[in-house]
Amino acid sequence: MNGLILYIIKSTLYTAVFQSFYLLVMRKTTFFRLNRVVFITGTFLCMFLPFINIEMPAETMTVTPMEMIEAAIISDSPAETTAAIEHEVQTNWTGLVMFSIFLVGAVISLCVTTISYIRMSRMIRSVRPVEVNGTEVRIVDAEIPSFSWGRHIVIGRKDMEENPSIMTHEQMHVRCRHSFDLMAYTIVTTLQWFNPLVWISRTELKMLHEYEADEHTIKKGIDATQYQLLLVKKAVGAKRFQLANGFNHSKLKNRITMMHRNKTNKWMRLAYLLCIPVLIGAMCCCGQNTENERIAEEAQTLVQPISDVQPEITEAISFHLADVRPTFQGGDENNFSKWVNSNLTYPAEAEEKGVQGRVTLSFTVTSTGKVCDVKVIRGVDPLLDNEAVRVVEMSPDWTPGMKDGKPVAVTYVFPVIFLQRDTDKKTEAVPFQFADTKPGFNGGDANEFNKWVAQQVVYPENCKKEGIAGRVTLSFIVNETGKVSDVKVLRGVHEDLDKEAVRVVSSSPDWTPGQKDGKAVPVKYTFPVIFSL
Repeated sequence: MNGLILYIIKSTLYTAVFQSFYLLVMRKTTFFRLNRVVFITGTFLCMFLPFINIEMPAETMTVTPMEMIEAAIISDSPAETTAAIEHEVQTNWTGLVMFSIFLVGAVISLCVTTISYIRMSRMIRSVRPVEVNGTEVRIVDAEIPSFSWGRHIVIGRKDMEENPSIMTHEQMHVRCRHSFDLMAYTIVTTLQWFNPLVWISRTELKMLHEYEADEHTIKKGIDATQYQLLLVKKAVGAKRFQLANGFNHSKLKNRITMMHRNKTNKWMRLAYLLCIPVLIGAMCCCGQNTENERIAEEAQTLVQPISDVQPEITEAISFHLADVRPTFQGGDENNFSKWVNSNLTYPAEAEEKGVQGRVTLSFTVTSTGKVCDVKVIRGVDPLLDNEAVRVVEMSPDWTPGMKDGKPVAVTYVFPVIFLQRDTDKKTEAVPFQFADTKPGFNGGDANEFNKWVAQQVVYPENCKKEGIAGRVTLSFIVNETGKVSDVKVLRGVHEDLDKEAVRVVSSSPDWTPGQKDGKAVPVKYTFPVIFSL
């Protein structure tokens, strides 16, 4: 349902951009057939553009290596859980109301069009047709406004005998198949009934039909002056069917003005090309995820909320959900990190340019232990991105993960760090992946610190009320004495969430220091704290 609403919003935006361009730039040109073809084609193209996503380049970020363990702060209190459920229900209810309003409007719009079609069909069927030049002409004894629909023309007997230009005009409508344009455009008015620009453009489309029919009629040898006088005579008080093309069309001044207008320069046709970058820009704006959306997506991938209901297992599951995680060469993910580091080659061109940072990948360990579907979630530079993908794709087989006693495909999110040698002598800390012995916390590894942080964090009340959530990425150093120092925010979410994350990590008990070449050394970590409502 939310996907449908998002589609309607995007297609409405694209349609508004395109039709505004037509009304502002091409409306008064004399390219009647071209304008009509481009108008219909462009409008329907805008209905399909939401299915095409243009993603903006991922923001590059210089960070140090990160463990594959994320810290998730999840509220466990009954009151907070109830509030979260109520918020979700309220969101779903709002979406349902919006969808209901849209559906009611679409049905009403479709009904109005259907009623007009039924009335017109009854009128056409009520009169016996006469074949004229391949067109079914229905001659009515009463004096009625003439109109055409499909291959049918309905005209009064008096107009048929005294005003042959009317018959010629309606034949031009039939020959140009204008009724098919209006029928197709009904799809647009039904889906975007709430968009006033669509209804304005619908009127403009009918005017294009009249311009084209008038042009062809005059080319048939009809005297232009007499033809215009006939328009004035017939236009007063004329009532037409909503869908049909009629001779007695409103906006008479526009039609007569267009007959006298000089032909537009042919080069003006190229103006339509200006609409392409505008539409691409609109697609980029709609396709670009906000920072909070990216954080939410990554958080959903990396951290699964605790729930009594187990999610349905599909083709691949997150490694957090596996009963037995895949193993690599007899060890866990850390073994794979070491293997990647040993096979990684820093691209010389990137090193010369000083390009470094973290390339975040996703990949799947299949039920047979093969590594496949390696994708870049967040890149730094094509040189580094391609090297990271190359190394992960050449991974040896893993021992597959298990779920309910069966081998399953397991998905990982994995960071590959490209970090140049720091020539600054004041920076003595080494990334944790380069330590021979990693720092320990409370007798365990970083998992223990992860649990400790989750227990210590207090969710700021103002952020909880405003529904602010996300991942605060910190860096800190475990020095050679085991103290935690130099806690910094690499990427924040909100000032209060950032401060709380820094407060908790800064208050960490002492660690067992890491070692390099048999000596205690400062070790630098990048650590994410996820605040999730």
